[in-house]
Amino acid sequence: MELIKPDLERCQTEWLGGSFMTLGPRPTVRCEKRPVVIATEKIQGKDGLRGSMSLCGEHMDDLQRIKPEFCVFKMI
Repeated sequence: MELIKPDLERCQTEWLGGSFMTLGPRPTVRCEKRPVVIATEKIQGKDGLRGSMSLCGEHMDDLQRIKPEFCVFKMI
């Protein structure tokens, strides 16, 4: 399995759009901001791969707050 490479033009954070009242499947929404860092997992997954993704400043702060030891950051 090949991993998706970090996008240097746009933050790769995604979430479900709509609400619990949305009829049918909820659309996936992607952040529109420019990334400032590449976040790379510290520990390989069960598949032996180590993922990385680009993040804007806001989503970098969220990740650090929620999972402070999960990854390392490299400024773009």
